[in-house]
Amino acid sequence: MTMDLLSITYFVEAAESLSFTTAARNLFVSQSSISKSVAKLESELGLSLFDRSRKTIHLTAAGQQLYYDFKTLLQFFDEITLHAKDIGDAITGVVNVSAPQYMDLGRTIPGFLHAFKSSNPGIRVALKYEPRSMRFKTFLEGNTDCTFFLSLDAEYLQNEIPINKLDLPKGPHRLLYSPSLFPVGYKPTFESFENIKLLSYRDGNESYYISKKEDEVLESIGLNSKSKTWIDSLDAILYYVSEGIGVSLFGPSFRIEWSDKIHWIPVLNDKSMVCMCLCWKERNENSAFNSFINAITDWCGKIPDVCL
Repeated sequence: MTMDLLSITYFVEAAESLSFTTAARNLFVSQSSISKSVAKLESELGLSLFDRSRKTIHLTAAGQQLYYDFKTLLQFFDEITLHAKDIGDAITGVVNVSAPQYMDLGRTIPGFLHAFKSSNPGIRVALKYEPRSMRFKTFLEGNTDCTFFLSLDAEYLQNEIPINKLDLPKGPHRLLYSPSLFPVGYKPTFESFENIKLLSYRDGNESYYISKKEDEVLESIGLNSKSKTWIDSLDAILYYVSEGIGVSLFGPSFRIEWSDKIHWIPVLNDKSMVCMCLCWKERNENSAFNSFINAITDWCGKIPDVCL
């Protein structure tokens, strides 16, 4: 059997109009082309598709069934063609993104990466989690397309080199503590932590200016920021907190699981609200990256600041 799509197309058009003349006019071909194609199709199938015994033609029972089947077939081929065109026109490539070690993208930009992947199957987002010093290094050396920084880090960068930045939705700090510090069922308030050691992250630099923001938040809840103990590892801080050795203030974007050993109290005031920023250098020829930035900018515009 050698039936082709052209013959099927001619048959479907004739079946819809019940007129070879009208079908020929709609398809911009001669009437004889329609008649010959339909006759050829009937011969190959061994079926009569039209009843020609009356003044006007009518579909036979077999013709009626094949009309529905062939119409579905043509629609399927149209979809295949459109899909192939979409793939041909789609932007492909890799977007290299650097983020803080403990950043919780699911909390910061919920649902974005899944939605972006679904809408841009040809683009792969290579996400690398790095400590602060490494993120600065890879960003300045141009080894990433974009990097997530704390808002204060982004302000520092903006004063040093020309960059673009996108402010992500804001959220409150959280005061982390171990429930073992209190009796079972006790619900601590900020006053409950007045005499408990405060643990703060310090990246080997005693003048690390981001601690100023932390001081403001601590003072806003009545805790003495001057009594902080400096720790050079976030892993160590989480361990000490889980063991009840101290409490610590963490930003809203950090990935921390509520557990038997770590609980937290959200700090809901104007001092505590901070955000992450996505930063990138002004010149970037990566077309995949441009699609990524446009998508995340649009996405973040629809997400309100978060209050936990």
